[in-house]
Amino acid sequence: MAGGNMATTARACARRIATIIEDCQRKLSARLSSELAKGRITIPQYQALLILNREGELTMSAMAKALCVTTAATTSLVDNLIKQNLAARRRSVEDRRVVKVSLTDRGREVIGEVKDEVYSLILQIMEKLSPRERSSWVNLYEKINVLVREGGADEE
Repeated sequence: MAGGNMATTARACARRIATIIEDCQRKLSARLSSELAKGRITIPQYQALLILNREGELTMSAMAKALCVTTAATTSLVDNLIKQNLAARRRSVEDRRVVKVSLTDRGREVIGEVKDEVYSLILQIMEKLSPRERSSWVNLYEKINVLVREGGADEE
């Protein structure tokens, strides 16, 4: 019986957390969208820039995998980033069939500006929490991040 209660509690908590995440994500995405609109980039473009900023130069297929989209969708996304001088594309010297993408200086600049806005949003929330709540939030997110990575939630 105790196991059943734990499962029910875990299930109820999972539903509640899912609802909270959806609500927070929607609100933060709306706020982030208005900030991104100033730089005239979309959330998917921002995600692509973040990946390039973190990983450095990537092949189109590696970029598609990191974004969890098709190579065709990535090509369109990268085309738009190139038009805005946020990314650059080049053929691999080793294999001319391989196309690689990297950030431009302008792309790094935009990432820096948007990251500052994201940090500002998080700071506004953090300032409303007690030091203990802040610490708990960070520790919990770090643990969730490890569990998601170990569980292969990113993989198909």
